[in-house]
Amino acid sequence: MESQDYWSDVNAVGDYYIRHDNVYTMKFMRHLPNLNSHLTALAQYGGPLAVFRRNDLNEESRMEIFNAVGQLITEFKWTSGNLLTMSWSSTESLVCVQTDGSVLIYQLMGGSPQLKKFNINAKTSEQVASAKFYESQFGTGVAIATSTGRFSFLNRLENFSPKPLVGQNDLDPVPAAWCVLAPRPSNQLGPDQIRIFVLSRGGLLLLEQNRLPASLLEPPPAEALTDLCLSLDQSLLALWSEPQRHLTVYSLASGLSASGLPAPLSRHSLAGGPDSAFVGGDGGLLRMAWCANAAVMLVWADQRCLLPTVRSDRFANRLDEFHEGEGDSGAPLLVPEFDGLRLLTAERHDLLRPLPRPVEQLFNIACVSPATVLLLAHDTISGQARTETAAYELFLTIESDADKLAAVRCCLEAARFIAWPPDQKRVLRAARTGLALLPPKYSREHRTDELCQQLRLLNNLRFNESIGLPLTHAQFSRLGLGVLIDRLLNRRLHEFAFRACELLRLSESDGQARVMMHWAECQIDTLPPLVGAGVDIGESREDAQASDALVADIVKFVGQRPGVNYARLAGKAARLNRPGLARRLLDFETRSQDQVEQLLALGSHGKALEKAVKSGDTDLIQQVLLKLHNMRSELDLAGIMRKQPVAMALYQQAYCASDPAALLDQEDRRSDLAALELRRAFDSTEAARRQELLGSAASRFTEAGLPALAKECQLAAQLLERQRKLERDLSAQQFAGLSLHATLARLLGNGSEKLAESLRREFEVPEKRWWQLQVTALAKSGRFTELRRLSERKSPIGYAPFVNACQDAGNEAEAVALLPRVEREQRVRCLCRLRRYAEAIDFASGLKTDAAYHLEYLRRHLAREEVRQPGQPVVRDAAQRLRALHQTMAAGGGGV
Repeated sequence: MESQDYWSDVNAVGDYYIRHDNVYTMKFMRHLPNLNSHLTALAQYGGPLAVFRRNDLNEESRMEIFNAVGQLITEFKWTSGNLLTMSWSSTESLVCVQTDGSVLIYQLMGGSPQLKKFNINAKTSEQVASAKFYESQFGTGVAIATSTGRFSFLNRLENFSPKPLVGQNDLDPVPAAWCVLAPRPSNQLGPDQIRIFVLSRGGLLLLEQNRLPASLLEPPPAEALTDLCLSLDQSLLALWSEPQRHLTVYSLASGLSASGLPAPLSRHSLAGGPDSAFVGGDGGLLRMAWCANAAVMLVWADQRCLLPTVRSDRFANRLDEFHEGEGDSGAPLLVPEFDGLRLLTAERHDLLRPLPRPVEQLFNIACVSPATVLLLAHDTISGQARTETAAYELFLTIESDADKLAAVRCCLEAARFIAWPPDQKRVLRAARTGLALLPPKYSREHRTDELCQQLRLLNNLRFNESIGLPLTHAQFSRLGLGVLIDRLLNRRLHEFAFRACELLRLSESDGQARVMMHWAECQIDTLPPLVGAGVDIGESREDAQASDALVADIVKFVGQRPGVNYARLAGKAARLNRPGLARRLLDFETRSQDQVEQLLALGSHGKALEKAVKSGDTDLIQQVLLKLHNMRSELDLAGIMRKQPVAMALYQQAYCASDPAALLDQEDRRSDLAALELRRAFDSTEAARRQELLGSAASRFTEAGLPALAKECQLAAQLLERQRKLERDLSAQQFAGLSLHATLARLLGNGSEKLAESLRREFEVPEKRWWQLQVTALAKSGRFTELRRLSERKSPIGYAPFVNACQDAGNEAEAVALLPRVEREQRVRCLCRLRRYAEAIDFASGLKTDAAYHLEYLRRHLAREEVRQPGQPVVRDAAQRLRALHQTMAAGGGGV
């Protein structure tokens, strides 16, 4: 295509040149001959078109969604209330506002909507009169004006919390037109603030939160403002007055002052005068929209459109080519873009864009720049003009490297703007030719590979009518590849999105894996409802077979790519009441944390604990144990952990320190639980608490089938009860916590023989032990008379304990007095203990039997004493005498 051909579709509009491209010839002309007969919403960035057909005599109300070329994407019946208006959000969700204040948010492919609600006073028959949609730094917002003149707004649809515009009085009458100044970083408005320009009684008002309405512009004499339009970047405001047909443009770049609007940037009068041939048609103005910041498009009912400029009083040419062959298709729909303006009728989809300076330099016939020369030289080389000699002469005219580099950059910028592939190739080849004339470092800095890939992607998006997504390169750069992939996925164009990720070499996790994940989620959505309920996983055989087939397909196509999350797929299956499918998908999840969390959510607690143990992550195991501890009964938890010894050990470590009985009780380990209760009893310092725990331990031992231990606990509890009674009876003494022997000894020492005797009979203390306790207690208490009286009785323990007790009590005389009653077998030992070694030697040597045994005992005893107390005369003399006795007996042949 020649440069003159490209420039032929350019209109001079004031200080700008505006390119008029026919993007598509629409496919639904027969289906929708006139879009103005229906409620419509066209999305920005070449997005979808929503058409609402109100019910008539033959059909129900329907919502139809088309792509930018007019092919039907989806449709569904409208079963909600009275639809007032609708628009597309920044995420391509269809936002519908009803007259009752309801806001319905549909996804691109339809489905069940999200329902939100503005606060409308139904008692006063208040309704939503109009609504405006806007984009802010917080997302897509919506503001409404009610029939009573009240305003409410919402800056973010995702967090639906409508705010009334506090401080403004109800406007009467209802505003003729209004627009929203949305929160932006430049105007410092917060998330709960907006500004609203309102045309009321012919003047312009500014409404703000917590402020009274401020008049920015009083109505001029004999003139009333009837419409207004704010540019997308909120830097320009256009006001229209009817019937005078005056258009006034104000700049808001410097902000709003208390005195009102700044001086007009431009003012256009479209009534009468020499320019009357370009005046709009009959009737009122239908639509008004900005074409970037270059011009304003005005549309009347008779389809005449004008583009008044912003910075000049010169009118644009009438767009006659836009009306050729339109017939009765009606006035076009206007959708402002940040880099242009889209016009849509039932026949055509057009795009108006101001030319950037590089494109103007490259294609303007009246401009001779290095870029123009470079393009002409390239055309000459390619055989479209004269000879190679002429091309060489043209190259010589670009002298400096700076001019050559500027020409290359101009060609690259023009390639980004141009939408027709032959022109793109032509300009890119010219840029590469220019790079060949520059040093290699410039070639490395201005590689065209990435730009070619992006243009190839955009051309496929635009010229493939089944996709119908006519993005410009500027719009693609602002959206970003991630958002573009999301929009392709929303249209279920998974294969194209996969190829786009390959083309632009996105990382596996951000590109192809994300596409495959969305494809898998869509496959799960398409599963039919459950046929029946099974026994193990809640599925019938048919449902299980369908789930198995789907899992096999997902694993085959998705695999284990980086970024694939089977736990997320399982979560979606669970939300669709497909637990069996969810469990199957979780078998392929490699992230233990996500896998275990989903299994817990599905109620597969045993499997969740098993997977946590297999992961080897103790923190994860403890998290599962904590959740199961709070969710499951004690017996169920014990049964789950019994199969996992590692989990059991961690559970004991975590919980047994504070409550060891809980685990033992859960596992039904009654004997261990009884032993624990017994240990707690002896650790307790309170007698009542100890008695209670002993009784509990006795019950546990009985349940465990250990009656002997149960009886011992019962006796201990019984003893403690008697000790508490003794403390009450003998208030000056303490018995609780003492053993049975210690209790008896204390009673005997205090002279409470009757109480001691009663306690002995109750607990069946053996007679020998009882005598030993009596002897010891009487000796320690110094009651030797009673001890002597006791010794006169026949003792079952002998009389050596009497002697030893007296000696331990320090009464050696009493001990010596009791020696004659000591048995022969014990008398030598008692004499040695009393250090009466001479008597011991005489007694032992005088025995007829066992003399050798007793003399050997004496020898060893004296040897120990010599070592322990060397130099003691008594010990030394006794040892010498014993040795002499041994020698004598040896000499006489008697031996020892």
